[in-house]
Amino acid sequence: VEELMPKGLVKATGISSFNHFQIERLLNKPGLKYKAVTNHIECHPYLAQKQWVHCCHYKSITVTAYRPLHSPGRPCTKLEDYFLLEDPKSMEITAKHTKESTAQVLIQFHTQRYVVVIPKSVTPTCIVENFEVFDFKLNDEVMVTILSFSRNWRVCTVDHMSHLEDYPFNAEH
Repeated sequence: VEELMPKGLVKATGISSFNHFQIERLLNKPGLKYKAVTNHIECHPYLAQKQWVHCCHYKSITVTAYRPLHSPGRPCTKLEDYFLLEDPKSMEITAKHTKESTAQVLIQFHTQRYVVVIPKSVTPTCIVENFEVFDFKLNDEVMVTILSFSRNWRVCTVDHMSHLEDYPFNAEH
């Protein structure tokens, strides 16, 4: 991909699910011309990834949230787990902020953590709602509360790859 940058065919490079060891190895690669600008990682209130987000930001790498709203009902999701958008704690916070949807509160949560959010939405109503997050802020107490939802529960574990040397989830972040 680096060869495409000077030609103007690629504006930036990114990585996906790189843990801190893999990021260090990449950044210390001899002859590295272009640093990755974002790390696409699974990140939602049930898997807040606080250390991983901090590590990326410390290295001036943005984080793009994969499954930012948790996405239950999709492949890899355990049916017995809560649907984050219907979690009573999430809904209580939404009611206090008089927002139309819990998704708006959760998108704002990510935004205030400087995590890029690209929620998958299929209905025009949801797409419009997802943009209506810039007229309110969550206070520190609410941010801490949402961070406390973390169960270190990953939706997609990619277990079939866990035997590989570079399986990213063998490291904490």
